[in-house]
Amino acid sequence: MLCCALLALLFAGWRKTARASTDSPRRAGALRTRRTPTGVPVVQQPLTPYRRPGVLHRLISLGLIGVISVIVGAVVAIFTAFIAIAGVIRLTDLLG
Repeated sequence: MLCCALLALLFAGWRKTARASTDSPRRAGALRTRRTPTGVPVVQQPLTPYRRPGVLHRLISLGLIGVISVIVGAVVAIFTAFIAIAGVIRLTDLLG
């Protein structure tokens, strides 16, 4: 489980950003009628460009996802053991 969590974290850092797609007509060969523009005017503002996370940030994330996966694994193990013990006690009538 730990390996899967670490691989998922690594692959999440290598995603490609979305690119704008071209507008395609709804029907091929259909003539579009001109409509008067309605709606809210949009104001375009400059944005800061996307910066990839640094190596230190990725290493910290890798360590933290490892800690989280260990904690989740421990909790799952505790619940599984509790259910198994309760099942054995119930089936063998040890308490009663």
